[in-house]
Amino acid sequence: MKFIEAKQLSRAQGIEPGSLRRNARKGREENKMLEGSRLDQRSTPTPPKLPEPRIYKPAIVQLAKELEIDLETVDGTGQNGEVLARDVKRTREALDRNQ
Repeated sequence: MKFIEAKQLSRAQGIEPGSLRRNARKGREENKMLEGSRLDQRSTPTPPKLPEPRIYKPAIVQLAKELEIDLETVDGTGQNGEVLARDVKRTREALDRNQ
């Protein structure tokens, strides 16, 4: 369809050709704003991960009971922060020195 025909058709339907261009431009601007808001919704921060519960070997739990040590207060020096027997013993020694 030629421009002149489109212009005549739009006038016949009671639409001004200039308003079509303005509406199209306005629509593009609204789409850009919507895309921006969609991006904002997608980029909401995720809540921080809670620390995983610590798992202790049965021998370590038994040793901590014997030495009266709360395992949550012991810093593990093993692989991936695993609490070792020496960690429990060092904690007991440190508590004895401080008393």
